[in-house]
Amino acid sequence: RTAFRVFCCVLGIILFGCKNPFLASADGKYQVNFVTNCETKIDSYRTDKIEAIQELTKEDYVFGGWYTSAAFDGEPIKFPYKITQDITLYAKWIEIPTVTFVTNCDTKIDSYTTDKIVSIQELTRENYELDGWYTSESFEGESITFPYEVRQNVTLYAKWIDKKNILTFE
Repeated sequence: RTAFRVFCCVLGIILFGCKNPFLASADGKYQVNFVTNCETKIDSYRTDKIEAIQELTKEDYVFGGWYTSAAFDGEPIKFPYKITQDITLYAKWIEIPTVTFVTNCDTKIDSYTTDKIVSIQELTRENYELDGWYTSESFEGESITFPYEVRQNVTLYAKWIDKKNILTFE
């Protein structure tokens, strides 16, 4: 009898006093952990459904969604999200590209990070006319149009046409 009581006490301590995977969902809730990959931390908690998660920010990055995989496999999860097991959610960040400008004139434009260029400041160059902005230093292909979606780091080159060599007819 004494051995049986000791066994029951030890079993009770193991089942109820420790984190027990057999009882993880006894209350219908599961542990949710967050890896934010930024300075903001989110405390873990137990739940059966996540309605939403606080918005996060990270300088020079845009938020790319929450994933159930550290490799960001598949699609980001959508909220509300039903929890059916202990889970860790990983925040994905996408670096905002840097745009660099080669104006080929006296006016300089500083580089900056953005994912969309709506317009570029007006440039002037004596005896020249701006023919457009190109992603190639050799001005291959067509000039870009605005708004311009920036998907990766890019250098834009201003192409100028010498007005002295332009023939006009009346």
